[in-house]
This record gives sequence, C-alpha cells and structure tokens, in this order.
Amino acid sequence: MSTQDHLPHECMGDLDKAMDNDCSPTKKERFSFFEQKHRLPLGASRDTLEDSVLDTEQQFPVETKLYKRRWVIVFLFTTYATSNAFMWLQYSIVGNIFMRFYDVDSIAIDWLSMIYLLSYITFIVPSMWLQDKWGMRVIMLLASALTCIGAWIKTSTAKPDMFALTFFGQFVCAVATPALAFPSRLASLWFGENEVSTACSIGVMGDQVCLCLPVSLKTS
Repeated sequence: MSTQDHLPHECMGDLDKAMDNDCSPTKKERFSFFEQKHRLPLGASRDTLEDSVLDTEQQFPVETKLYKRRWVIVFLFTTYATSNAFMWLQYSIVGNIFMRFYDVDSIAIDWLSMIYLLSYITFIVPSMWLQDKWGMRVIMLLASALTCIGAWIKTSTAKPDMFALTFFGQFVCAVATPALAFPSRLASLWFGENEVSTACSIGVMGDQVCLCLPVSLKTS
C-alpha cells in the first residue's frame, strides 16, 4: 500500500494545489529553442512576412551591372565551342578515307567520334565542380588550351602508322568538351534578364554550326 493511501483527502487536495503552484513550466511555457528563435512578431503571420520581403525587394531591386564587352565574351565562347566541336566529326564524315589511310576498320574510326560522348559523361560532373571552385574564366582557358594541344597532336600524327597518337589527340580534345557546354551559365553571369535567352542561343549556335560546317565542306 502506498503512502498516499494513508493521507486524508484534505491533505491530498493541498498537495495537488502545491504541485500546481510550483515552478514547473506549463505547456504554454514549453517552447523549444527553434520556436523561440523563429517566433514571428505580434500580429504577423508567415504570409505577411513574405509580403513584406517582396515589397522590400520591389522597392530596392537588385540590378546586374552590364559591360559592353559581354558580347565579345559570348563571341569568344562561341568560337571556342565551335573549334572544339568541329573536331568531333572530322574523321567520321570521311571515315572510308581514314580507314584506308590508317589501315584500320570502321569501328576504330567510329570510336574517334564516340570518345567525345564517353568523355562528356565521364567529365561533366568534375567540370561543374571545377567551375564552382575556380571560376568560369579559368575553366574556359583550360578547355581552350586542351583543344589547341589536341589539335596539334592530331596534326603532327597524320601518318599511317600513328593512329594511336591520333586517337590520343582526339581524346585530349574530347576532355575539353564538358567545360564548353554551359552557354546558359555564361549568359546568366554576363547578361541582363532581358538578354539571357539571346546570349544563350548565340552560345548554343556554336555547336550547331560545327555540325553543319564539316558536312558542307565534304559535299563541296
């Protein structure tokens, strides 16, 4: 039998009143730290707070400073992308000629173009990470340097017994492809909100031109 069974009802009532009047927190006073930190002002709600933030943004709009050289930048980007993508199909469009020149089968010539697709899948994530870490300018210069080095390797190895080095030069050019595949990022960094679509379309046009130019050179 517990000790509370021996107490009279008057004592039990006094004990309950004492427990109610002690310093233990009530339910209304039990706020977590998160609730105390994010408590809204009196009479305010989440909707009114968001509306006030929007009103502040409308009163003090953030304007992007535009430079006149932004069109030169997008032109340089398009030139880089075109020069890199031009090498993608330069072997496959005349595959029968290179098969006789290097004395290889068709699958070897096909891999000279498929290495671009494989390199894009492999290096797209590291390229995005490096752009966030080093900036777009450094990555563009590095990609352009790789394209130039790969082109010189392929030019210097245009001999029937040097197909392996030619393939290596094509691989060096392919590694630079993911870094030149972000015209939308360039447009968002350099252009205003009314020019982003135009700048992005100009950047994408470089890849499209490079696909048509080799075919037109072959047919002519």
